[in-house]
Amino acid sequence: MNENGEVPFYERVRARRRELGLTQEEFGQRIGISKAAVSAIEKGKNAPGPETYSRMVSEFNLGSIPSVGYIQEDVDVPFSNGLKLPAARGYKVPYLERIRRDEMIKKASQVFTNQIDLYNGLSTYPLGLPKFSKPYDGSFVVEIGSDDAMQPLLGSGSKVLAWPVAKEEWGYQAPGVYVVLTKDRMMVKRLKDNSLNEKKKLTLHPENTNSGSILTLSENELVAIWKVERIVDSPIS
Repeated sequence: MNENGEVPFYERVRARRRELGLTQEEFGQRIGISKAAVSAIEKGKNAPGPETYSRMVSEFNLGSIPSVGYIQEDVDVPFSNGLKLPAARGYKVPYLERIRRDEMIKKASQVFTNQIDLYNGLSTYPLGLPKFSKPYDGSFVVEIGSDDAMQPLLGSGSKVLAWPVAKEEWGYQAPGVYVVLTKDRMMVKRLKDNSLNEKKKLTLHPENTNSGSILTLSENELVAIWKVERIVDSPIS
């Protein structure tokens, strides 16, 4: 049980499997993952991706899924100049303000259960997308800070839409802009050198080399990764 009096997800998984009398292999077969993956989840070492998490909750009645997906409704989309544009298709997605990143880091420093658990307690952001478009499941909007050093591409106060990358896919990510969470920091950086599969290292670059430095992280430092899909709002400085 954690400090909030809640039973961590990984403990619920282990208890439910034993209650059903299933081996880790049998448990994994029912939701399409390996015995090793089940073992890692039950020990709190790995977090299942959103799709696996959803299957686990549904198949084994582990409780309701946190409301972290997008909500489709009519929304007015705000812009930095104070104007609002009625969206033809509107969504509300979880929103992480820059000043609330420490809350994410605190959650990551504790026993980590599932990537989407990190969204609990976040506010929402009204997001307008082109017709026939919609956010990926598990997407959220992140506000850029000056210490991300992503100028001129992304100035402080810019907002981006990012979608989660499953842990098994980390080593196959192509160059681009990513949100990266470790147990002691959270940042938005450009990925240029992905050697997780070969050297167990991820190298992140700032857009502005005058105010930021290159950062190399080992695989065991990483908690969660999101790929930035699009810029939602970018104020003119």
